[in-house]
Amino acid sequence: MQTLPANKCPNISPELGSSRERILVSIKTHSKPTIAYRNRQVNHASIQKEWVKQQKREHEWNASNEAKEESEWAAQTESITRMRGMLEDEATMKKK
Repeated sequence: MQTLPANKCPNISPELGSSRERILVSIKTHSKPTIAYRNRQVNHASIQKEWVKQQKREHEWNASNEAKEESEWAAQTESITRMRGMLEDEATMKKK
């Protein structure tokens, strides 16, 4: 890795002492965007995970509601059919 002299690096002030200090400052100042980028990636990943979890919950909720609705529909249909059968039997008994 090539390092520029302090007078050619805009982020490094020439007043700093040794070249090691200048390198450390250079690394620190140039690492900040990388750290911020990584933090954004982590944040976006956690947001995406939450979104996926929410989508799964919504799909499961929809599926359970649909199953419940079908079950209730079947029970209602069975009750109506049973009642109709009882009424038909009663009407037949009255005719005789």
